Amino acid sequence: MDEFLTKLIPILPTQTHGITFIFEWLSPTNQIIIEHEEPQFILIGIINHPDYTLLPQDTLERIGTDLGLPIAKTYEFEDLKAVLNETETNTTIEGYCFYYGPNIVKWKTDWYNKLHNFKFHVNFNSLLPIFVDMDCPPREVFIRFLELEYDFECMQLAIPIVDRIYDVIYKMHSVEADINVMRVGLDNITGKDRAELLKETFGDDVGLAFGFYNAKTMYTETNLRKIDKRIKAKDLYREHIRM
Repeated sequence: MDEFLTKLIPILPTQTHGITFIFEWLSPTNQIIIEHEEPQFILIGIINHPDYTLLPQDTLERIGTDLGLPIAKTYEFEDLKAVLNETETNTTIEGYCFYYGPNIVKWKTDWYNKLHNFKFHVNFNSLLPIFVDMDCPPREVFIRFLELEYDFECMQLAIPIVDRIYDVIYKMHSVEADINVMRVGLDNITGKDRAELLKETFGDDVGLAFGFYNAKTMYTETNLRKIDKRIKAKDLYREHIRM
């Protein structure tokens, strides 16, 4: 940034006559959602000191053009419906600032909000419902879905949480497979002996074992959360969780 400030300062007038220039700093190293190929300052406003209002857009554009400064792009819409359509469909910009009198309203695009919310709020509890709604797909399918539905960076950010989910699935698959192997023997003993054998074999996971034995629907959010809680309590995550 210092390099660009050094270039910017000589461009600005030495006498600003009671105004303050407002810039937005864009940089490839300061990315939140939008990627910027090159760092630069964008002139987004000029404050008039006597009443602390923003100078009109045409004045901003004239001054920016005279000084050779990049200026925030402006848009024109026919009506509110056109604005709504644009914010719902545009997947290239953060959003818009609407100026009226001394007021500003910031309106983010749906695409920006979606990615921003994912990146800042993604966790086990937010991903698990998506995973279960997809009927607990294979890991590569779920990873690909996250990349297509959001973006590559969101997918990369979610991988440790995805691996945590699949540790739970690994545990459930293991119990289910053991029950399938033991099923014939379990069918041929009394209910009391069956309960004692399952408790001895599966310990804390005996409820899960009974569920699989009784052919209940086990891959639910509730069950996955319970298994995750037990894995977390005993620190039984597989090594990839620590990476």
